[in-house]
Amino acid sequence: IELGFSALYRTNDLEIDRFSFDNSGEISSDEKGARVYAGFDAFGIDHEISYSTFQSERRDPLGFTSEFDGDRDQFSYLGSTDLAFGTVSFGLDSTEESFRTTTDSGDTTTNSLLGEVILRPTDTVDVALSLRYDDNDTFGGNTSGRIALAWQVQPDTTLRAVAGTGFRAPSLFEQFSLFGDPGLGVEESRSFELGVEHRYDNGSFVEATLFRTEIDDLIQFDGASTACASGFGCYNQLPGTTVSQGFELGGQYALSTRATFFGTYTYTDAKTDDTRLARVPRHDLTLGVEGDITDRLSGRLDVKHVADVEPSAFAPVDNKVGDYTTVGLGLNYAINDMATAYLRVENLFDEDYETSGGFNTAPVSVFVGLRARF
Repeated sequence: IELGFSALYRTNDLEIDRFSFDNSGEISSDEKGARVYAGFDAFGIDHEISYSTFQSERRDPLGFTSEFDGDRDQFSYLGSTDLAFGTVSFGLDSTEESFRTTTDSGDTTTNSLLGEVILRPTDTVDVALSLRYDDNDTFGGNTSGRIALAWQVQPDTTLRAVAGTGFRAPSLFEQFSLFGDPGLGVEESRSFELGVEHRYDNGSFVEATLFRTEIDDLIQFDGASTACASGFGCYNQLPGTTVSQGFELGGQYALSTRATFFGTYTYTDAKTDDTRLARVPRHDLTLGVEGDITDRLSGRLDVKHVADVEPSAFAPVDNKVGDYTTVGLGLNYAINDMATAYLRVENLFDEDYETSGGFNTAPVSVFVGLRARF
């Protein structure tokens, strides 16, 4: 029998300028979470039972929502066993969520059953079949599935294909907050991927993936909606099907035994009935290098470029949504076998940009910390 637990506590105090003429914003939040689990073998099956809880409290005295409290409790069971034809996994999950504000509240419970079978019909082919049933106390039951195939065409070349369906009920905030609409329905999706990967003896590799995702009745925020009483817009659903499709390229190249060059590029075309989806970049490129500087010191430098982004229809006229380039830097120093000190710098050259119109992003930011494992 294996027993374990994890715990989290995080507190945050934030000062913001709500408008160019108002610097009175003061927001505080506390988050607490814990998880306990037990793993054991019985009757030829690996079992794991777990319980987790998470609580969030946020205070914004002069904001639209001055108080927000959220809770999530989850019980899970997962079993797995090897049979003659492959590996079988099965489980159940029960999640309760609730929130409270000064004016609103809501709660929901979702009970789920899941199963997966991993087959290896030949030495070069792996097949995974997954099935999940979710029963939401508001929106009823929904079944989703996924099939994945990996074919090792050559010892160093693998083809992959994935097809699946999805289901998402609107969140409590999307339904019951100041900006919510209790009349929202569920999102249903279908996704497809086809990819290839080739690896080299020195650790280098290249990969390419085509993808397509179709979402019916996508939930999003609409600044022109009057379904709620906010006066600033509400959450609503886009009629029809939203299609997001494109391709991803990635890889890494071993510059030496101590350093690696890496890169990824994603092209995304996201539309609803020939209208581009806002805030989804068409081009997303990351290039970088990482490796060991000394036996104890390692580092990483990356450059990210995003281009061709459409701002939301209700973004301010002077919004800064568009192309931007940021640089990140990271250093790790191994103090001993158990402890590592780290330094991380984001937006090194202080790029001034927005990903959502009217909402500033952080300038150059520095993080220093210590990680230890016992």
